[in-house]
Amino acid sequence: MHSPARVSLFVATLALMTAAAQPAAAEGLVLKFHETQTITSMTPNKYQMPGKKMQMTTDTATVDNHYVVTLAPDSLSIAVGDNTDLYDFATKRYYRIQNDKKTFSSYPLHALPLYRHALKERTVPDAVNYETVTQTAIFVKVPTGITQDLNPISLDLDSIYGSVSDTTTSDIITAATANGKTAFTSKYGALASFGLSDTAVPEPLQKTYARFLSYGPLLHPKVETAMNSGAKVFAALDYAINNHQGKKIASTWALEGTAPAAEAPKLPTGYTQVYNADADINGAFVTSQQPGPTADNFAVRIQGYVAQSDSMHAVLSLQEMFDSLPKELTDQKKYLTDQVLRAANELETQKVQQILTIPQITLAAAQKAQETLKAAKPRAKDYGYFLDIYRARAIRQELRLTKMDDKRFTLSVLMDSNALVANPWLATAYADLGDAQFEAADGLFAWTCWEQAVRLKPDLPAAKVMTMQKAKAEKDFPEYF
Repeated sequence: MHSPARVSLFVATLALMTAAAQPAAAEGLVLKFHETQTITSMTPNKYQMPGKKMQMTTDTATVDNHYVVTLAPDSLSIAVGDNTDLYDFATKRYYRIQNDKKTFSSYPLHALPLYRHALKERTVPDAVNYETVTQTAIFVKVPTGITQDLNPISLDLDSIYGSVSDTTTSDIITAATANGKTAFTSKYGALASFGLSDTAVPEPLQKTYARFLSYGPLLHPKVETAMNSGAKVFAALDYAINNHQGKKIASTWALEGTAPAAEAPKLPTGYTQVYNADADINGAFVTSQQPGPTADNFAVRIQGYVAQSDSMHAVLSLQEMFDSLPKELTDQKKYLTDQVLRAANELETQKVQQILTIPQITLAAAQKAQETLKAAKPRAKDYGYFLDIYRARAIRQELRLTKMDDKRFTLSVLMDSNALVANPWLATAYADLGDAQFEAADGLFAWTCWEQAVRLKPDLPAAKVMTMQKAKAEKDFPEYF
């Protein structure tokens, strides 16, 4: 018989060996927060008194949010209500999940910092204009006289959109710690304050916790850095932001509890991917996941137009094949180009063919292209959507060379949208729509379009654009990855 001491030692040793033999449990941490937002909205009154300071109507609302934040070494989820934001750092994907509808949207993680940066750049002049019009700007003396003080605008927009690398206001913020809280202020007032809890952030989760501070609360990057330096979960957080376009938010966060994570966050199974809120555009994306027209299908159609001496349709159908299918497939149909070029022996068709194959760089060329393509539509009404892709390109090029016209830019976006609805496999329609959306600072849907375009036609320039933009995002905004 074994002595009790030897038995105890044997059991303890066996337990250690068994634990060592089993795979390590997934390390994770669940944080629960309650947030109260006080939102103040100011709008100019419809009727103003001449010669008086602009009259504003002020509305105040209070919103309560309950957050469940799950940290894992390679993923982060932030759930509030029926919605969850999931960040997968291993695959560098971001998912917006609507649990009540069992749907999700998917984007490259790179889209988020680029999108925020673009919004920041776009919002500054809008905020300056708003404060000028509403007479709410702060003015300061400079050697040449008096000018509008842009620092308060930059400070708040850095908090809403900024990252460590592109903030311009860190040096005007001061920090002081008292009674267990660290407060951040500037000469424009209080910015944020926080106090730490006793819950330590495990070392494997510290990077994910830092990412939560970047993606979650709307904090100035200097505040985010300070909050992460203690390697403890914050217990209380207060911050105030102002978009300088009539909305101020005062936010108060309180830690409600922590617990080990049962598993790492992941995309739920059985959910449907949503590409766009517009039903027709979303339907085009869904349809395009299925096989579309083949090179042989196009060949039959093109040769039919040639046989009918319909040179305009032959040119348009040939170019649509090039714009829809991978180059490796269209290269097998090079003989069609010769047939179409021989058939395109009248001037109007030749002009259209030239516009479809040569970029319109100059202002005169862009304007002429619009006239030519619009004039060609009566001859090929069923290909109007395809002509409109190139009209949209010419419109945007003209606007780049002159001045922005929101109505005409919106028209060009509508043309691209209509084109992909008419032909869901038209890769260049997705690529062009993505370019337009990126130019308009809708950096999330732009990537959806680009990814779809390259899936259909991998040799498109959009593939290189995405590679370059991803490299830029990781270089300029490393804290998001």
